[in-house]
Amino acid sequence: GTWTLFLIICSFFEVLRVGFIQNALVRALSLTDQAPVRKAINSASLTLNVLLSGVITLLLILLSYIEPYIWGAAPLDEMFLIYILTSFLLLPFFHFQFIQQANLTFQGIFHSTLVRQGAFFAYVCWIYFQPNVAFDLIQLAFFQAFAAGLGAIVSILTAWKYISFAGQISWK
Repeated sequence: GTWTLFLIICSFFEVLRVGFIQNALVRALSLTDQAPVRKAINSASLTLNVLLSGVITLLLILLSYIEPYIWGAAPLDEMFLIYILTSFLLLPFFHFQFIQQANLTFQGIFHSTLVRQGAFFAYVCWIYFQPNVAFDLIQLAFFQAFAAGLGAIVSILTAWKYISFAGQISWK
């Protein structure tokens, strides 16, 4: 129950990020071949992604304070605070996946998602098949952040040739 509630709330934030950043970034990058314009788009999109992560962080902090009064699920408040780390690790994961999508290269997206989700799945399977290993939802939330970090590293490495940013942010 608690893990499901946690996933529902955090998935909402990630859908918000994907909907707000991905569509605009992919569309804008696919419409131009000019390097300076692409750099400006990448920079502006990354800035919006960071700002959105800041808003998500504030909402997660707020939820961690009011959670005991709403749901009363004991570790959920701590899990929200751990998810702040996950959210910032997912920032490069998603951003560089979006850049790869705009450049019509999908192999890196597959590999980074496989590493992120595969590592988490392997951890859950390991815990399940270890009868003497005690775990709690806090550990699961921390490993979710770790898996997001692994996926982010793969996402950055596979998108490296498409990464270019402008020296300053254009607000137009």
